Amino acid sequence: MSARSCHRMITTGDNTPGQIHTDICIVGSGPAGMTVALELERQGIDCVLLESGDRMPDQAHTALNETPQIGIRTDPSVTNRVRGLGGTSALWGGLCRRLDAVDMERRDWVPGSGWPIGLNDLLPHYDTAHRILELPPAEYDLARLRSSGADKGPLLEDRDFQNAVFYYDSSPVRFGPRYGPQLESSTRIRTFLDSTVIDIVTDDTGARVIALEVSTLQGKRFQVVAQRFVLAAGAIQTARLLLNANGVHTAGLGNNHDMVGRNFLQHPVFYGPRLLMFNAAAKQRLRRTNTSKVAILTAINPRAASEQELLNFHFFVMEQQAPGEREALLRALPAIVRRALQGVPAARVGEVGEVPEYMHDLESLLTQQANPQTLYAPLEVRAEQAPNRDSRIMLAEERDQLGLRRAVMDWRLNELDRTSMKNGMRLLGGSIARNGIGRVQSGPEQWSIPEAGGKFLHGGNHQYGTTRMGDSPRSSVVNRDCRVHGLANLYIAGSAVFPTTGYANPTLTIVAIAARLAAHLAQSQPRA
Repeated sequence: MSARSCHRMITTGDNTPGQIHTDICIVGSGPAGMTVALELERQGIDCVLLESGDRMPDQAHTALNETPQIGIRTDPSVTNRVRGLGGTSALWGGLCRRLDAVDMERRDWVPGSGWPIGLNDLLPHYDTAHRILELPPAEYDLARLRSSGADKGPLLEDRDFQNAVFYYDSSPVRFGPRYGPQLESSTRIRTFLDSTVIDIVTDDTGARVIALEVSTLQGKRFQVVAQRFVLAAGAIQTARLLLNANGVHTAGLGNNHDMVGRNFLQHPVFYGPRLLMFNAAAKQRLRRTNTSKVAILTAINPRAASEQELLNFHFFVMEQQAPGEREALLRALPAIVRRALQGVPAARVGEVGEVPEYMHDLESLLTQQANPQTLYAPLEVRAEQAPNRDSRIMLAEERDQLGLRRAVMDWRLNELDRTSMKNGMRLLGGSIARNGIGRVQSGPEQWSIPEAGGKFLHGGNHQYGTTRMGDSPRSSVVNRDCRVHGLANLYIAGSAVFPTTGYANPTLTIVAIAARLAAHLAQSQPRA
């Protein structure tokens, strides 16, 4: 029976023979992995899609994500990473914006910046990403959107700040429910649930992957043999897989120059700065708007960022509460905590009980000053993080229930992150004052960077880096086609390959890069 005539569907690792053969094997069914699979199917290419979790997230599979932290305390991986069909799209908030050209360019004041590809290389694949995420056709020119009737949005447009177009759907695509039926009926994609990769097997030279060793939680083992392999397991778990695969290369795969796991990036989020507004009308000038799936926020102008040597950031005013809403929100806090801790192993709850700590400002959200004519509003500032070799994912000595050494997160920010936020808030204060809106209250205690193990800092639930893209294996892990340096047939999809992040949420670009990788794999597919 030919591979193409086999019945394909979603099944579990328990129902597999000892060895599976396919053209391409993809690890992870989140937005990156599933996009690669769906786009390969469109090109008529067979693939196997391995998902560590089940159809829905559960506590047993979530435990595999446990990642001790030794750097800045941030969001635990057991609460913001999902093992299950569709991956972390199950938690996705829905904001989408493509990167700007400057985000991918080399900036002299940002060491380690610069992608080996540019925005033009991604533009056609952003169109694909809009299709897969069921967004309107990509249009990021605010003037054209406004001419078509879109809300004008915030009105802080001057030499230092500009309005930025995001696409927004309060019910964003959940890849499992949305594309699960397509996987179920596919004649090209075989999807295996409860199938966790425990080793990447290479030939004796370590130059080519020949198979993946896979296990179910109950210990059923099997192999997947393919011509090419794609890791799409997220920034932490992808690095962990490479570092654990040390049978031939003792430092792990793709790690000849000690780059795997380094440059772990997030979007540090600051809730401390506050806007002191002169009147309610001033608030309207800075409100975040959502109109016809378009959200408009305010961001640093790239020209100002260059002149002031700042990292990129955007912000919005947190919504004011109606009378009694604050009390209702505080009453709901226990349920919020329970949801945040859902799926966390009982033995770990004490460690991650501070998950909602970044909500510490609930009690003071938008309280009015003694002068009723003046309003306080906290700002949510989401910043780009500078590349940082010392911010990294490493391996612990502790092993999970399948025998893999766990990952350890050492998230660090550097002096550029500190000065950029300090000077960025000064710039914002000047712009707010010039525009007659009010004043920004901000000081070191409100944008300071915590020490390792100290105060909690929200990372935006966005994780990047660890296998960054570049032309040189000495400073990167994958090349411009997302192939791991030194390995002929191993590729990486997802935010792990981002050299820098910009300020935009990652999902749209994750899907675009995955679509670009799928196109490359299809074009270079060996002829039968």
